[in-house]
Amino acid sequence: MLDQEKFQKILNYSLKLLGIKLYTKKELSIKLNNKFEEEKEKIEEVLDNLERTGLINDKVYAEQYIKMRCNNSPRGKFLLTQELNKKGIKKDLITELTSDIDENLLATQAGVKKYNTIDKKLEKQKQKEKLFRFLASRGFKVSVIINTVNKIID
Repeated sequence: MLDQEKFQKILNYSLKLLGIKLYTKKELSIKLNNKFEEEKEKIEEVLDNLERTGLINDKVYAEQYIKMRCNNSPRGKFLLTQELNKKGIKKDLITELTSDIDENLLATQAGVKKYNTIDKKLEKQKQKEKLFRFLASRGFKVSVIINTVNKIID
């Protein structure tokens, strides 16, 4: 197969994947390397091309991911940073995008939602423990968790 045909085949597959959902450069690279193991050089060409044309943009991906997480399933900055780092987003970009996040507000939103599902027949201390564990599993700082739990459960 000619170089141009290989490039086009990889590009078409990339566009098909991007038509389904957004990917970071790292995620798309992994997918392409799994499918086209022998074509490392062409994969890099395709990725560079997609990045140049704006079809993959890690900043846009990270902004949308953070927005989705904050609205649907709030996380603390720690866990959010880990998730984005795993997806290949650079640390300085993560720091920039997460600097304005109000962890207290997110913890309160997540905490209230969880508190509504906790059995109210449990003693207050057990309710606080459940809520504490839940917020800790979401990556919130201990100080934020303590304030949130005390605000929600008197």
